[in-house]
Amino acid sequence: MRNLILNNQDLFNLNMKNIKIIIVLLFSLNCLLGCSPDEEVTIPNIPSIFKAKVNGVQYTASFTAAAYSTEYNLWAISGYISDDNQITLNIPNLNIGTYTENIIYSIAGLYVENNTNYYSESGDYIVKITAYQNDKICGTFSFTGTEQDGGNTISITDGQFINVPIGEPAK
Repeated sequence: MRNLILNNQDLFNLNMKNIKIIIVLLFSLNCLLGCSPDEEVTIPNIPSIFKAKVNGVQYTASFTAAAYSTEYNLWAISGYISDDNQITLNIPNLNIGTYTENIIYSIAGLYVENNTNYYSESGDYIVKITAYQNDKICGTFSFTGTEQDGGNTISITDGQFINVPIGEPAK
């Protein structure tokens, strides 16, 4: 009986050593492959996309653009279905990060539908820039817009822009 206990104990010790070795190897492999101080996000090689849900209905732009306004000192990222149907996001720069404050006349997000303007309210606006590379930008967004006269509201959710081209500064 004593030999059986020793054999089981020896087996247990051997398994624990193997487990420790495996854990150390996995940790080392993870650091070598997954930890890179110069890690950068690569923008996918696909056409420009700008889409969101407007009050739960899918909105997909047929034209996208991003340009700097020297007049307002900000970047505008826009997706257009037509001249009177668009979403525009205003941000102070194109740095990767999250933007939540309204930056120009308390307007950061704008939704236009049939010549009716809906402006984002303070605290209801989020734009996250996830990649900026080769004069193209990617990110996500959401906001609640209120009609210019203070009437109706709209909800912009699940917003995403991919490979939106950066244009020349506008005046």
